[in-house]
Amino acid sequence: MYKKLKENKELWDLFTRKEEYDLTFRDMYERFPYYLGSQRNIFEPSVSKFLLENGLRPQYPDRKQFAVCLTHDIDIVHPGRLYPIFGAARSFVKGNLTDAIKIPFSILDKKTKSFLEL
Repeated sequence: MYKKLKENKELWDLFTRKEEYDLTFRDMYERFPYYLGSQRNIFEPSVSKFLLENGLRPQYPDRKQFAVCLTHDIDIVHPGRLYPIFGAARSFVKGNLTDAIKIPFSILDKKTKSFLEL
């Protein structure tokens, strides 16, 4: 499957979302902004269509006719208890002193956290 996809550079780049790795601009949450993407029709399964047209036949458990695969996109993974330390350091390096001071106190309790996010 991968070999067949790599033969088509445009589909391979779409499949791997290459444009998300070579960024010069990110949104305020350090994510790739959708509006800068080359894929305009997100409801058109171009890669899946190509694979089916080239002989890929999915096999589902127990000879079922279809299966559901729930996925999610992870933009940031952070270590739970250490996150405030890393978050504060990152804010400090970026010159955001307000957040650098606020973040460590955000773990004290929900009331404090809610108050600090206002």
